[in-house]
Amino acid sequence: MGELARTKDTEPETEVSCVEILVFIGKVDCENLMAAYLELLQPGMQPTGSMLDVLAGVAIRNPYGVVPFLKSLLGLLVPLMHHVKSTSVKVAFSNGESYYIIRFY
Repeated sequence: MGELARTKDTEPETEVSCVEILVFIGKVDCENLMAAYLELLQPGMQPTGSMLDVLAGVAIRNPYGVVPFLKSLLGLLVPLMHHVKSTSVKVAFSNGESYYIIRFY
């Protein structure tokens, strides 16, 4: 997970595999995955698109496990939205936000 946070340019196949593995872990053990994400996400740090894809995937597959972390996650991510310059990260932000809205409303 830390490697996804640090690496901006990875092979697409590797990135997709890592995202799928982390989403599966989040389905099984959401509390520990979210705790680790909150440690990685620091205020002002722009997450990679794959990190946001993992959060969106976990929200879809384990919405009740994500609820306790919503305030913290959105408190970190929403202020960053207007600083995003990369198109792929913009798409990941919008997809992630739409998944949260769809699952919880």
